[in-house]
Amino acid sequence: MDEYDGTQTNGSNEFKTARRARRAESQRRRRAIESQDDRAHRLSQQREIDSRRRANESQDDRDHRLSQQREANQIRRIAKPLTHKSAVNELANMVEANIEEYYIGQMTTKCDKCDALHFGKKPKSGTFNICCSNGKVSLPRIITHPRIVSLLGNRDDPNYAHFRLAIRRYNNALACASMGANVKPPPGQGPYCFRIQGSVYHVNGPLHPRPDDAPAYGQLYISDQNEATDIRMVASSELQRQLTLELSELYREINPAACA
Repeated sequence: MDEYDGTQTNGSNEFKTARRARRAESQRRRRAIESQDDRAHRLSQQREIDSRRRANESQDDRDHRLSQQREANQIRRIAKPLTHKSAVNELANMVEANIEEYYIGQMTTKCDKCDALHFGKKPKSGTFNICCSNGKVSLPRIITHPRIVSLLGNRDDPNYAHFRLAIRRYNNALACASMGANVKPPPGQGPYCFRIQGSVYHVNGPLHPRPDDAPAYGQLYISDQNEATDIRMVASSELQRQLTLELSELYREINPAACA
């Protein structure tokens, strides 16, 4: 009798598995031929259904659903490791409304040694390794200048918008050395990525320019400030002369390398 029941149960399970496979194949075929509008409509309806169902589910139901989802994802990754192409396809087919938000809390946990802020609970030692190596690394405090703070954060400053838009131009114009590197942007589409292949070099020229060359970079800091500003303005038309002169004077005050 036990053997008969087991055979019947196995047959029932095989039937259910085959039925689920047929349904999945039928669904895959329908979706393969659906139009973009039909797909958008289907996903919109699915988001509404999922949203209503999740709004009414209990905490136990939610925990059970997330547990099943994690197990299914783990089984799928083990059975078929994701390649770059398959990962991109999976993200393209993912319904954003079905993605659970993961909240790690506020970044309010302060290191007792360097006052850096972290997520999560504070260790028993009160220090962290990622910021100051548990107090082994001690850096001098960064001294901010009110003019720089105003340019970066005060929207009422008349030069606020311009400075933020051209900040790299000003950084290059006031640099003491030029940077050299083999810039290799990654192939394909995606967010901007500044990628360098090999080493980064900072090129310093002689103290004085050659007779036929105009002063550049660090050489400008031993020149008259108005003359240096005129040369910087020729190099980049996006700079404002008065702001360039002001930043140059400020740079000479607070940077020992620029004091001449």
